[in-house]
Amino acid sequence: MNIPTSLGSGASVGVNHRRRALFTALIESMSDAARIQDLFHFCEEFCKTEPKFLVNRFLMRAEQAGKVNERERQTLAKALYLALSRSYDQLSRYPANLVGDAEAQDHNLGRLTGLPSDASAFSDLSFGAAPPASGMDRLKHDRQAKHKVFQTVMAHLATRLYHAIGYRPARIGIALRDATIQSNADSATLSMLIDWIDGDLQEDAIPEHLPLEEMREALRVLYLCMSNMAGRTSAAQTLAEGLKLASTLHEAQRFSPKLLV
Repeated sequence: MNIPTSLGSGASVGVNHRRRALFTALIESMSDAARIQDLFHFCEEFCKTEPKFLVNRFLMRAEQAGKVNERERQTLAKALYLALSRSYDQLSRYPANLVGDAEAQDHNLGRLTGLPSDASAFSDLSFGAAPPASGMDRLKHDRQAKHKVFQTVMAHLATRLYHAIGYRPARIGIALRDATIQSNADSATLSMLIDWIDGDLQEDAIPEHLPLEEMREALRVLYLCMSNMAGRTSAAQTLAEGLKLASTLHEAQRFSPKLLV
């Protein structure tokens, strides 16, 4: 597992790093050069109006604008979190024609789209046939319930951590990196968690389509982070409180908080 010391995330990296990460994710997930260029430009416009670049928020806006479908949004989220977890030099250089002040580029967009995909590790989210319409509403409600329960537990831990050590996102980011290494979690999980922390724990700053195992991994990393920073007793008590709080939600009737641990 390669965890860079830069703690890359969409909200905290520089403009060119973010552009490289986005371009890398796009060419690893798509083969249509025109769509890659369109999404790259859409991101440039998005970043002009947003104080922070948050992966999930950007991709939700792209879906709302008809730039991607739900499956593509999920796949791109994985690829982009992976890209943001890499160091600057590990990312593909974007063509100079995409932005006026872009870095020099020796390859054209069409040739770059042939690069192999690191997103293959998430092949379960690859583009495919949608489920039958009769089951889509149920799947949507189940997914929303799972996300609400997950977000509630995670936000409770993070909020209590702030109370224990103060509002120190950078320090928490370093602790999250250490916890990711300790738990042998995926670097994309670290990138997602830092993005969420930078997004002030807002619900749209963390994806709602995460598989259960990835939710569990993210919760383990955050729990270990809190344990390292505030002590095991405090972390265990806070997790129990978070699970109890989530169990009072209406959504807990569809998704039990106990499934997260």
